[in-house]
Amino acid sequence: MIVLKAKWFVIWTIIFISLFIGAMTKWARTAVPKSELNKEKQVNFTASNLPIIVIDTQGKRIRNSSRIIVDMGIIYNGTDQINHLEDPFNNYQGKISIEIRGSSGQWQNWPKEQYAFETQDSLGNNRNVALIDLPEENDWILYPPYSDKSLLRNVLAYQLSNDVGRYAPRTRFCELVLNDDYRGVYVLIEKIKRDKNRVDISKLKSTDIEGDQITGGYIIKVDRPAGEDNDGWDSRVQLTERKVRYLYHDPKPSELLDEQKKYIRNFVNEFEWLMTQPNWAANYQDYFNLDAFVDYYLINELPKNVDVYTFSTFIYKDRDSKDRRLTMGPVWDFNLAFGNVNYFEGALTTGWLLGRKIQVNDRIPFWFRNLYQDSEIQRLIASRWQQLRQTSLALERIIQLIDDWVTKLDAAQKRNFERWPILGNYVWPNHFIGCTYAEEIEYLKEWLTERIQWMDEQLVTGSKVPDKLEPVLNFSVGQNYPNPFNNQTVIPFQLHHAGNIRIRIFDALGRQVQELFTGTKTVGWHTLVYQPQQSAGGPYFYQIEGESGSISKPMLLVK
Repeated sequence: MIVLKAKWFVIWTIIFISLFIGAMTKWARTAVPKSELNKEKQVNFTASNLPIIVIDTQGKRIRNSSRIIVDMGIIYNGTDQINHLEDPFNNYQGKISIEIRGSSGQWQNWPKEQYAFETQDSLGNNRNVALIDLPEENDWILYPPYSDKSLLRNVLAYQLSNDVGRYAPRTRFCELVLNDDYRGVYVLIEKIKRDKNRVDISKLKSTDIEGDQITGGYIIKVDRPAGEDNDGWDSRVQLTERKVRYLYHDPKPSELLDEQKKYIRNFVNEFEWLMTQPNWAANYQDYFNLDAFVDYYLINELPKNVDVYTFSTFIYKDRDSKDRRLTMGPVWDFNLAFGNVNYFEGALTTGWLLGRKIQVNDRIPFWFRNLYQDSEIQRLIASRWQQLRQTSLALERIIQLIDDWVTKLDAAQKRNFERWPILGNYVWPNHFIGCTYAEEIEYLKEWLTERIQWMDEQLVTGSKVPDKLEPVLNFSVGQNYPNPFNNQTVIPFQLHHAGNIRIRIFDALGRQVQELFTGTKTVGWHTLVYQPQQSAGGPYFYQIEGESGSISKPMLLVK
């Protein structure tokens, strides 16, 4: 018996050692320390078929807290021409103000930094220029594909949005030299702002405080606060503990008058109030551009852009005399898309992203749920998808776009990954880790092919209207207010279709304290007032049970 046990001990020891060695081998290939990834790599760079951007800070450090004034030059000899580092600056030569931007890159301490800059004249005023054949403007972004090892995801998504007729920032691939240090492949991107060549809406002036003039144009966004100009307001309708916050984007908060802030805030509040009503579907299009939402939905759902609806979600409004409706867009930030993410089921080629975010109660405006569940809107989405699949979103066309960019980037991507040797290594939040650039591109193509096939099955099968995309529960529950409370508190909840509902109060030990309601409620928002009946102070929770499950939320009674 002892010999037998010893035998099994040896066998299990061998298995454990084998698994350990295998795991360590994989770790060694995919988890290179940041210090190694950040290590300076010398690259012999003298010429490129891409435009070359050269920045000289004259010894000053580029920061994320405030902009500095530096020199920039661009060498661009034309389409398909070779640009030499020793060539004169023939596309731009002058001053820019520059800062570090991008929350993910700074949070992860990526060594390949992202920059925002403004072109300036000799007096420090904004200078509109046409950089690398893009329309004249003064606000630009230098985006560094880093965790996106295909280098293509943002460029591809923006191109698809423009192709379907919805403006997205235009882009140009380039290579960057910063203080004589080759920094690899970058993408010059138009910053989202009001402009006749960008978001073409009315310019809001400091004198526009009444009448039609005050009604537009505004660009706002749902996003995390960042930087100095991050003023905004919280949505009045909160379904989760995580607040939805709208931010003023353009004009900046510091440029808006109080009257203008109040106007756009009240307009959004009116729209949200309308969306809480049982008959919202009959009137919401007076406030909201449905056609733009359908395209916005498809361009973000196709690549499963996990940040959308919560971060970088832009909305704009023109003057009432032109178009009084809120319009979704432009689309933005797709580095965590097209399967390049290991959370939120973003790597799966199946499933609807908006439905997933609703299910986990992420911080998204509540009215997305209404739009997501409406059968008529789903029919419009299916019809639009079928139309676009024959034109702008034809798989063969998308694959050809990728192939054309890969050919254009052939020499540049080799230099880029020599400078940043991350191929074969994990960079947050990679799902797939290819050992070569070709493997990264092949994964992108395969992911897109499977994703489009799945969407076809949902939206194009014969004349089938897609199934209603139900979340896990047929109701939503808001946080009680006030909380903590003393004499009474209000419990808000919403039914997505009429049905039976039961609402009960429990103490911290799970003992029922009171049953508030049992019965049928109609579609829409409802509230119930809870007045404690001789209850001691302390933690409690309320539970709402529907036909599809239950939700419990904590509250605090103060005596």
